[in-house]
Amino acid sequence: MPNRTRIRPKANPTYLPKSKSRRSTSYYHRSYMDKLYLIKDPSSQLKVKQEIERFITMSKHQSEYHKTQTWLDDVFSIPWETSTPLYWNIEFSKNVLEKRIFGLEKVKLRILEMIATNKIKK
Repeated sequence: MPNRTRIRPKANPTYLPKSKSRRSTSYYHRSYMDKLYLIKDPSSQLKVKQEIERFITMSKHQSEYHKTQTWLDDVFSIPWETSTPLYWNIEFSKNVLEKRIFGLEKVKLRILEMIATNKIKK
């Protein structure tokens, strides 16, 4: 009876394709690092840069990977170049808070205090 077992040849490592996860991670790393200049605030830029570096060290199978990727996508979807003029009207703000938010009186009071402080500073 002849031996019918086949011996599989070993794969040559030079012909193996690169891992998709490594390629996509480096793509995301480059694209996020390229967009980092959009953030003008140095402390925010530092925080985002730290998150990008943490994102690169993660495995694609970690639960935090997709959360961090979504967070970075959200951060870079913010229009950092545009701004609106500040509007520190206490009565208007009080009316908006009363109409749109039920309860949370301490929070509303704190928001109004912040608006009043900023109105005095400007």
